[in-house]
Amino acid sequence: MKKQHVKLIRTSLYILFVGLLFGCDNNAKSEQGTTYGRAALKATLTGSAMDAEGMVVSADSLLDTDYLLIYFSAHWCPPCRQFTPKLVNFYNSYGENRPFDLVFVSSDRSEKDMFAYMRETKMPWPAMQFKGAASSRISKHYAGSGIPCLVLISPSGKVLADSFQGSRYVGTQSVLNYLKSKIGAPDAQKKKAIASTPSVKKKKATARLSADTLKVGAIGVKKGIFITVINGKVYKKGDAIVDGVTVTKIEHSYVELSLYGKTIQLKP
Repeated sequence: MKKQHVKLIRTSLYILFVGLLFGCDNNAKSEQGTTYGRAALKATLTGSAMDAEGMVVSADSLLDTDYLLIYFSAHWCPPCRQFTPKLVNFYNSYGENRPFDLVFVSSDRSEKDMFAYMRETKMPWPAMQFKGAASSRISKHYAGSGIPCLVLISPSGKVLADSFQGSRYVGTQSVLNYLKSKIGAPDAQKKKAIASTPSVKKKKATARLSADTLKVGAIGVKKGIFITVINGKVYKKGDAIVDGVTVTKIEHSYVELSLYGKTIQLKP
């Protein structure tokens, strides 16, 4: 009786352990889209999304929409090269007032290859900075186990449609079909946009700055606060020069900046 009792306890504990293990795993996957909220998504996109010419695209402009597509792809991948022109046509067919936007996360072998891929296929959307920390965060939360992979999320970060259902690949077209079922055909959507919004929204892009393009003219103190002149304009600690470039420290002899996630120091 004692041996049977011990065996029963061991079996029960094993079943409980397995249930908890797989239950936590399933919950983590189902909550993947909701736990990565709008604030985290905006912080990830800020200063890290750029067009094919290297111009930074505002995170606010990307999130000022009803839906956001994330496209994981690479030029070296034949199925990606086959699907990308279809995605470009889908994107362009809805015009400038489309109720969705898109950002590309590259799996290319180099940044040069990524930009070449964007220009070759005339991608009208921005890409995440090549193999940067922001790209890694996006991939961690939304990438599937292969490419091409297309994921549709809300601006709050919730996953609405995915090329992967668990480990099963259902395809990129299934995501476009789902999005189309929500927003309607291009012609109908264009008419709706014209009727409701006469003005045309455009992305705000700013030139991507580098240490060479930032010139510190002077450092001083005004009302007990350090100030500095950078490229002819006055800044204090905490001021943003452009989206992704912020003044983090001002000392007597140098200025410290956060330049797209990297810390640099400049002297007058």
